[in-house]
Amino acid sequence: MRSILRHLLPPAVVLAGLVWVLGRPVGGAFSPGPLLEPINGLYAAARSATPQESEVLQLDGMTSPAIVEFDERGVPHITAGSDQDAVMAMGYVVARDRLFEMEFLWRVATGRLSEVLGRDALDQDRFFRRTGMARSVGEQARRLENLTSDAGRSVDWYAAGANAWIDSLSPRSYPMEYRLLGFAPARFSAEYTAALQLFMTFDLSFRSDDVAYEQARRLLSQRDFAALFPERSRHEVPIVSGVDVESDTDGAASAAPATSRPITRTSSGLRQLSDSGYPYRGYIEGTGSNNWAVNGARSASSAPILAGDMHLNLSLPAIWYEVGLYTPTARSYGVTFPSVPIIVEGITPTHAWTFTNTGADQIDRYLLTLDESGDRYLYDGAFRPLVVTSDTIRVRDGEPVVLSLRYSHHGPVEDTPLGPVAIRWTGHEPNRTLEALWAMHRARNHEEFVDATRLWDAPMQNILYADVEGTISIRSTGYLPKRSSGTGLLDGSTSATAWQGRVPFDELPAWTNPDRGFLTSTNQRPTSDMEPYMGLDWRSIFRSRRIHTLLAAKSGHDAADLMDYQADVHAVQADYLIPLVDTLTGLDKAGRELVERLVAWDRQMRTDSREATLFAALADTLYELVWDEEVFRHIPRPHFVRMFAEPGHGEPLVDEVWFDRASTPRQETFDDILREAVRRQALHDEALPWGEVHTLQMRHITRSPSLRALWREGMPYPGWKETLSPARGMEATHSASWRVVVDFSNGIPSAWGVYPGGQSGNPFSRHYDAHVDTFVSFGYYALDLSRLHATNEPLEADAK
Repeated sequence: MRSILRHLLPPAVVLAGLVWVLGRPVGGAFSPGPLLEPINGLYAAARSATPQESEVLQLDGMTSPAIVEFDERGVPHITAGSDQDAVMAMGYVVARDRLFEMEFLWRVATGRLSEVLGRDALDQDRFFRRTGMARSVGEQARRLENLTSDAGRSVDWYAAGANAWIDSLSPRSYPMEYRLLGFAPARFSAEYTAALQLFMTFDLSFRSDDVAYEQARRLLSQRDFAALFPERSRHEVPIVSGVDVESDTDGAASAAPATSRPITRTSSGLRQLSDSGYPYRGYIEGTGSNNWAVNGARSASSAPILAGDMHLNLSLPAIWYEVGLYTPTARSYGVTFPSVPIIVEGITPTHAWTFTNTGADQIDRYLLTLDESGDRYLYDGAFRPLVVTSDTIRVRDGEPVVLSLRYSHHGPVEDTPLGPVAIRWTGHEPNRTLEALWAMHRARNHEEFVDATRLWDAPMQNILYADVEGTISIRSTGYLPKRSSGTGLLDGSTSATAWQGRVPFDELPAWTNPDRGFLTSTNQRPTSDMEPYMGLDWRSIFRSRRIHTLLAAKSGHDAADLMDYQADVHAVQADYLIPLVDTLTGLDKAGRELVERLVAWDRQMRTDSREATLFAALADTLYELVWDEEVFRHIPRPHFVRMFAEPGHGEPLVDEVWFDRASTPRQETFDDILREAVRRQALHDEALPWGEVHTLQMRHITRSPSLRALWREGMPYPGWKETLSPARGMEATHSASWRVVVDFSNGIPSAWGVYPGGQSGNPFSRHYDAHVDTFVSFGYYALDLSRLHATNEPLEADAK
């Protein structure tokens, strides 16, 4: 409603309201003063929000004009006589819509926020510089600049278009955030593209549980560690597997500890290290992505249907930008990240693809042994010098901060409570992913598409493919290190723990046209093999089991079915827990009434369901009661599913010892713990509807409370952690960032999609958050793919 009112109320009312809001005291470096000017402030911002009209672009450096046609949602369809002209036009229109977002993400990844935000951003800037991100951005940018392929030249083409827009701006026409912060846009360069690549690789692969699992190995017996943190679970349904959901495969024992020498430093040091920053937070339940496809044997039309929804942080402006590109050499439609000169997830006349994050272990941490000087580290019996560089962070309205950065051959070195720890991460390696994307667009068949993905490096992804010939396939693709040791803090003094290259492409998990007629990935383990390469940090099994059940249930799926599955909010956790609750004895009247309500409940986490609220609270209470031992203050708690055997079997999985409550003198059983959880929840059986306590929040990309007027929040939202439509937390900030369904039933692709946001980064534009209400209600827009099927005729005459 707020979005609708902003675009329907008289402009004077809107301006008056924002003048009042922005006139209030704000924190950080934001200053409302520039926007309060009567001519060059809010009024100029509102005028710049005028919807774009179709146009013919002739920019310096173009070989011929490009036609840019905007649809009713502000999506540009760019038709040009060459890839160069199309990409230049894309750089121009994306910068016009998302310039501040492009620069902001570059500043985040390169540790340069302090230059414009001041000292408040220093800790974040230090982190991204000490972990080698800023250095790697520079190295990758230079690599892109030196590429002679179209992928390399596309960065220059895109930059020329973006800078053409930047050059057309005056201070009065800068995007609103620049005027609030009081600085001018920087020139676009290859660093922007490299920074976006590295930022997404960081977001999807830098986090690991190495330190946390090292702590767990020390504090638990080998038997307990293997039981609570197994490498394989009887519950899982791997991406590449013929195993059905009823499988009862036993979990295998975990790998031996990764360190080959004793580490005598205290567990307190490990605890401080695990609490010290972003990369040590470990598994976060409810994040991830989905994709699935059915082939002709499972579709009503006998043609493939593909669906995907990538789960990322939801922000305004959105992380995705929708666009169509049409040239004589390639035609595609889809979404891209601002600053990337090609569509990332796309549809062509012959094929389409979607992504989920693989989640494989792509980072290791090595504890170094230094000599007395602290300038050299031990490796294979000899000391090597650390490379030391100086780096300066410029701080707005403050003195520069000089950092001393150290590097080993493993990678950047951080000082920790345990001592110096070096980081080896695939994000620091040369990255050919942009080259892969260009080849994926130009592929003419499945074989050429697979060859294109050979170039994919990072972040490692499960790439799901479908085409007009009836093929569906999936491959876990990217840089997967070959290592001899499993997870944990590794001994950095020996080559025995070093990476031994990467797993060859042809050995990575892949599956084409399975007999069962469908493929899925939900961030679960790609395969039951390949330890110790894959790691331990896998998403829980609930989404994978649910979509497997839905797709296996019938053979006549259509596009509407796959949309329904993207909206599915069945709590598989309830399939495990409610049968056990139903068999409890010794409950009082209130407890029995609560159980009866849950047994009769349909297990859907809908916004109007009070039982959904009761169940979520019961499950969380049980989880807290089970894993209340002192040891779990210092190590990750096991996944929710570790408490149970197969759903409906009515028995716990882990040893009874873990069901003892630490706060009581007696030894409880699982039934005792479950009975106590029911008793506590029965005291609050008048629960509110789920949508009144569970909402969706979309913050401005800066996440600044000073710009809260630009957020969308408080929207009732269905789902829960690990439902197919995910929404972790009571104020969910992560969910599907782009839902798309592609149907090949007519011999050519038809598609529907939606992302939470809009094309424009200007809060005054009707395209700023125009898709949000449709997204929240699980609606879709029919994607205009008509230009995909046009003939590749010369375009210069049309442009004229």
